[in-house]
Amino acid sequence: MEFMLGVLGPTIVQMHGKPDVKLGPPKLRMMLGALLTSPGRRMGVDTLAEWVWQDNQPKDLRATLHQYVTRVRKALDGAGIPAVLKLEGHGCILHVESEKIDYKLFDHHMRNAWADRQRGDHSSARDNAHAALKLRRGDPLDDLRSDLADEWRTRWEQNCWIPANFFLVEELLAEGQPQAALRQLDDLDEDHPGQLLSATLRLRTLDAMKRRDDVTALYRSLIRRYEGDALAIEEVRSVWTDLRYPAAPKRVDGASVHTSRRSVLRQVPRRNPDFVGRDEILHALDEETRDPFGAARPTVVALAGLAAVGKTSIAIEWAHRAGHRYPDGVAVFDLHGLGRAPRREPSEVVDTLLRSLNYPVDHVVDPNQRAAELTRLLADRSLLVVLDNVADSDHVHPLLPVLSTCTVVLISRHRLTGAAVRHQVRTITVDPLPDVHSRALLVRGLGPRDAEPHVVDRLVELCCGIPLVLTLVADRAAARTGVTLGALAEWLANPSTLLALGDDGDGAGVSLRSAFELSYHALGPAEQRVFTAVGLQPDVEFGPHALAAAAGLPVVATERSIDTLVAAHLVQQPGDADRFGVHDLLHHYAALLAEAIPDRAGALSRLLSFFLHTAHNAHEAVHPYKLRPPMLPVEDGCAPLIFTDAAAAQRWCLTERTNLNALVEVAARHELHGYAWRIPALLADLLDTFGFYDDIVAGLRIAAESAAAAGDIEAEASMLNDLGQTHMLIGNDDEADRYLHAAYELVSRHRIEIGQLTVMLNMARRHLHAGRIGDAVYSYQETIKLARRVGEPDRLAATAHRLADALAEAGREPEALPLYREALEIRMDLGFVGGIVQTRTALAALLIEFGDYSEAAQHCEAALPLAPEAGLPANMKLHTVMARLAQARGSRADALEYARRAVELANEARNATGQARARSTLAEVLADQGDLAEARVEWTAAAALYRARKRHHRAKQVEARLRDHDSSDPALPTARRPNTPSVEHSL
Repeated sequence: MEFMLGVLGPTIVQMHGKPDVKLGPPKLRMMLGALLTSPGRRMGVDTLAEWVWQDNQPKDLRATLHQYVTRVRKALDGAGIPAVLKLEGHGCILHVESEKIDYKLFDHHMRNAWADRQRGDHSSARDNAHAALKLRRGDPLDDLRSDLADEWRTRWEQNCWIPANFFLVEELLAEGQPQAALRQLDDLDEDHPGQLLSATLRLRTLDAMKRRDDVTALYRSLIRRYEGDALAIEEVRSVWTDLRYPAAPKRVDGASVHTSRRSVLRQVPRRNPDFVGRDEILHALDEETRDPFGAARPTVVALAGLAAVGKTSIAIEWAHRAGHRYPDGVAVFDLHGLGRAPRREPSEVVDTLLRSLNYPVDHVVDPNQRAAELTRLLADRSLLVVLDNVADSDHVHPLLPVLSTCTVVLISRHRLTGAAVRHQVRTITVDPLPDVHSRALLVRGLGPRDAEPHVVDRLVELCCGIPLVLTLVADRAAARTGVTLGALAEWLANPSTLLALGDDGDGAGVSLRSAFELSYHALGPAEQRVFTAVGLQPDVEFGPHALAAAAGLPVVATERSIDTLVAAHLVQQPGDADRFGVHDLLHHYAALLAEAIPDRAGALSRLLSFFLHTAHNAHEAVHPYKLRPPMLPVEDGCAPLIFTDAAAAQRWCLTERTNLNALVEVAARHELHGYAWRIPALLADLLDTFGFYDDIVAGLRIAAESAAAAGDIEAEASMLNDLGQTHMLIGNDDEADRYLHAAYELVSRHRIEIGQLTVMLNMARRHLHAGRIGDAVYSYQETIKLARRVGEPDRLAATAHRLADALAEAGREPEALPLYREALEIRMDLGFVGGIVQTRTALAALLIEFGDYSEAAQHCEAALPLAPEAGLPANMKLHTVMARLAQARGSRADALEYARRAVELANEARNATGQARARSTLAEVLADQGDLAEARVEWTAAAALYRARKRHHRAKQVEARLRDHDSSDPALPTARRPNTPSVEHSL
């Protein structure tokens, strides 16, 4: 007969509805209940007395305990329950399988439920949560009444029971069962009223049931209830805003779907299998980060100590152990504060966390606004963030207020005194390992080798308790079985081998150089060459293809050598099969080796050639119809990557972003200017998609300087032009004007007509961007005169198209029509698919204004088969025009379908400006069909997107339509949607 030891009801219950097992006096049940709630099911006599006997302790407590243990054991044996209760030492211990204890089974079901949610299996997540909640059979430990038991009950209900109920409500909503979700909330509120999350979930549930009046009434009552509580008011308003004005609904089978499922971060490196000791530091981390009930609390703790002492290993080990306390996840960031790799700033951590929480980072340009959005998203999350390799207090000072609701662990080689004062950071000093743990780590690494104790003691003494050195010495001994440990100890005693090993000056890290030599000199020639090539990589993370290029070796041979380096603990493999990393100090040591190699100039040129030509191939895959700078020849021994699709090219660019940006500075510093200006020229388009404008601007500045140093006038002008258009995109209008004028002055002085034409196009675009329509028309008219004289077909077509855009915007549509037709004829002769789609789309839009629906339809039908090849933005624009055409023809269903498809394409492209255009078109269609409430939502979202991208002119147009909607008759007229000209890149 199957029994279950119960915590979530009577102390012992029998499954399948059978009567409880009788234990006699209540204190027997109390004693067993106390053991069941003990983390290790072990309690000392004094602790057990606090749970059970308290003030009425028997005189001979141990003798009484012995009697009770005997009686409980008999009851368990007689009932056939597979649990063993014994007296051991100064206490008692209960041996029982975890699944036989109901609150352990509760945890098991909820862990499975969270895993199901991460996989998107809401049905299984719901079932597991149901199974967990059914285990409760009344008041937990209902026959155990003491202060400790009361504290345990409170902690379990707050940290386990109530969150599990909320979890089930969220899964029921995700499964489309709002009625069941509401019943669950009603049941929970009877026993636990006043929960903020319960209130916000009730808002979402009522909204899912289409009970809009009840939603409004509840919202108003909550605002009154939480008056004076700013955080609660903000949370309620945030939910209310999300329900009324959803910013970016997901699309599933053509329908908008909103879910309350939250992202869970799990960005933690693997545990170190050789981790040993450090119990006191792990305990201190627990004490600093837990509240009195054992739950996680927001705080900041710093681990400080000398280089390679094991700070990171401690933090990662503790993150794995404590991760269950953080339901929203754990994230570890290496800030590279003191290494050779480019330092990672707080803004990058903010962006990474926003992306991990599924926030569209590229929609917001201002870094302060991004930080504010992250602060809002983290307000009700329990998150652990580990910031490794912090340079100093100022390095993380801007980030800590953003993470104020999280548990944050800082890792640094310095004591962060400034952070301790400004942010109340508790610092835990990490000292070298004690001899007992150093010996354990070394002996484990030595394996079965025989060694005299005094020799091991000597090695431990020489290694100074530094885990990295202990591991390297053990690996050296294991790889050289023919060398006695005594001889190894004598060799390590050489002062030049372990010079200044304990220095914690946080400088270049050469105090451990001799320790790294131990592993380096044990390598074969190929492995030494590959490890030296690591020193040429700017970042501490790299791929095998780049390393092969720098080493001048085939990729397959390089990968074999990397495997050897990983086994030697010189290179790490964080997780991805094709990405590797290296410790900062080892990176520095490898760089010192690279400085001395005879072929350094050739190795650096091969590395730069690999990245330049791979970036060129990525650009070609993502932007096949854009111009690219003329390429340098591929260096011998370099095999650039080739991409079969745009997504793979973009992934590579994001992965290698740090290396690419840093290599631009390296190339300029070594006067390799041909690389220093070409790489940023390619990166500008690749990084623009993701909104990395700081990277683009920094790279283009170096590019312009390098092009000038190389005497390449066209390249310098091109980089100045691209700097101007980038500043235009991000709203730095003064800088945009300065760079565009500098570029124009340069191409004019040197009579580079194609350059003049390109810059004039962007200068005219600058007027249009600012809403100066008349100035834009005049500038485009001057530009087309030059374009006709130059006779370069592609630029002539672009100029004709842009002038037509400006004329249409100015209300001079009849003058725009022949220019569009001219641009289309040229682009069809060139076979430029993207341009053909773009111009046919603009022509169709203009013809709709003229009422010529037949020819407009012909252009749309001709463009539609080409649109996928032209790219997502062009496809999206075409669908907005097709929506307007269907609307003008009275085909309401088609108009709505095309408009929604345009929004889908814009979301897929992750282009905020495109999303704004598509959503404003959808608003027009909805308003025309009488759905005024939804139209207002779309106009509001479109205006916000334009504002976030600093497209103020467009935002004002949309806001004017919104004002018309609010103040006029519900039947709104359909406004013409002008096409927004694109920006011309490169000369």
